[in-house]
Order: sequence, then structure tokens, then C-alpha cells
Amino acid sequence: MAKRDYYNILGIDKSADKKQIKSAYRKMAKELHPDRNKAADAEEKFKEVQEAYEVLSDDQKRAAYDRFGHAGTSGFGGGGFNAGGFDFSGSGFDFGSAGGMDFGSIEDIFEQFFGGGFGGMRNRPRRGQDIGVRIQLSFKEAVFGVEKEISYKRGFPEEGEKSETMKVKVPGGIPDNAILRFQGKGHGGFNGGPPGDLLVNIEVEVDDRFERRGHDIYMDAEIDIYTAVLGGTLDVETVHGKTTLKVPAGIQSETVLRLKEKGGPKLRGNGNGDQYVRIIVKVPAKLSRQQRELWEQLAQLPDTKPGIIGRIFG
Repeated sequence: MAKRDYYNILGIDKSADKKQIKSAYRKMAKELHPDRNKAADAEEKFKEVQEAYEVLSDDQKRAAYDRFGHAGTSGFGGGGFNAGGFDFSGSGFDFGSAGGMDFGSIEDIFEQFFGGGFGGMRNRPRRGQDIGVRIQLSFKEAVFGVEKEISYKRGFPEEGEKSETMKVKVPGGIPDNAILRFQGKGHGGFNGGPPGDLLVNIEVEVDDRFERRGHDIYMDAEIDIYTAVLGGTLDVETVHGKTTLKVPAGIQSETVLRLKEKGGPKLRGNGNGDQYVRIIVKVPAKLSRQQRELWEQLAQLPDTKPGIIGRIFG
């Protein structure tokens, strides 16, 4: 099969610098890695990406390739990789964002994990690969905590793949995109190496009424102009149920009132956070003739400009 252009394989221009080459390689390697991509040609394309990166990330190889094409790389071992039949599926490499891994060429990875060199590598103990699972929580489940049962598949070198089920206790107050790590619950290790970990990524559903910032909760509440002027009470929802909020007379729109300890449980420590209610004064869009006359009369009173009415409208 004819070799493809290395720049096209990585989707970059011939003027790309090393940083752009590495970034393109990382992106393509994540997309095409056989553990993630089950397409029939994924493994072949993955090898092409590795080969392209090996050549273009090396100044000498890249110069020879730019001048002579694929023939120019033959003096460097023919291009491409010979990993000695190394099994990537059990390598323990984490190509997701949870691990924060910054990987370069295949040699860089081997050197980072195994101290460099290929000799005898296949017989060394190797840690199992981590497994990533995502679970979705409702807003209240994230606030108060919940126990969820999850199912996933776990691989072992000699026994093959097994289905696993476990209960996960999610603590109250957990933030969106948090990751819970369960040691030893990932894929089995090789040659006596330890198993990988299970990484449970938490996704919290958005609530139409509430916004959570740490253990505090925020919401908006509308009041009519009469309550804004005269004061009164307002029934508001909290994660603990309904409660009554006292509205002082003359309150301005955008004022924030606090409901003490009506927020979520504190993730670390005792007690609850607070709930903050932003008051939105709803001004009537239409007035009857009688209502307009009354507002006009009120506006003529000496203590209303610039007073409560002036501030609300102005």
C-alpha cells in the first residue's frame, strides 16, 4: 500500500512548528487509539499517525522527508515503529483528560513509564489500564449525595473481559465534573503488575431554578412593584422545601437577600451553606386608565421624586 503524506495524516501545514505537530499528534492518537476507536481501520490509521509523528517531530528525519519524501527516511530505520508486539490495550496509558497525561512520541512514553529501552519490556510487570465511567446526577442528588449502581466491563490478561457491577457512594456537595477514583478496580495488570483504577466522572444536571456555587445556592425571585414599595413576604423554594422570605419596604431590583443555612450540606465540615435570592422587581407592562392616573398623582407628591417610585422606575 502506498504511503500517505505525513502532513496530511496529521492534518497540518508543512510550515507547522513542533508544538503544532505535537498537538495534532495528541489529538489524532486519542481519536484513533484502538481502545477507544472500534472502526476496522482504526489500528492501521493509529500506526500511520505514530509513524508521521516520529518523522516530523525529529529535525533530521523531517528535513530528509521534506527533501526526498519517504525514501529519505529509510536511512533512519525505514520510518514507523517496531514495538516488538507490545500490547497497548494493557499498557496503562490514560489517553483521557482525567489523567492529565502529556505524551509525545512512543519512545517518550516507554521511557517515561519503563525507564527507557525495549529489551525485556514485555516480561516486566505492567500496571493495568484505568477505566473511565460517567454517571449523571440530578441537582438535588449532587447537593445531598446519593448511592448509584454502575456496570462496566473489566479486562484481565488471562481471563478475558468480565462484567462488573458496584455501588458508588457519591458524597453530598460534590461539584460538577468531579472524578471519584477507586483504586484497583480498573483493568488487570500484566506479569504480576497491579490493576488500574476506576475513574467515575460526575456530571450534574442543570436546574432551572437553582445555581450552586460551592455549598451556597443562588436563585432569582420576582416580586410586584407593590411589594417592592410596601414590603411583605415571599414564598420561595429551597432544596430543603418551601420557606418564607421577608421583603423589606423600598427594596430595589437586583438586591440580594440571604436565607441562612438553606443551601447545600458542606462537603467538608458541618452544617449547610446559605441560599441567596436576587430580587427582580416586575414593573407592569400595561396600565389601565385609572391605574395610570393614580401613578401620575403619586408621581406629583413631593416625597416620591427622587424617592421610592423614582428609584424603581429610574
